[in-house]
Amino acid sequence: MAYATQRTLVLTGESWLYAAKWETVFLPISKTCKSTGGQPTSQWGRKYIGIE
Repeated sequence: MAYATQRTLVLTGESWLYAAKWETVFLPISKTCKSTGGQPTSQWGRKYIGIE
């Protein structure tokens, strides 16, 4: 979905069992901004794109 809409996809995986390993492979988007706190976010999925 992010690729098709040319948007940035930010995954929040703190609760994932493999979260520590995930962050050894993928770097944060920014060195100074590592949180979406205070920024507008959007939920997506079947109900958000009009598919029921």
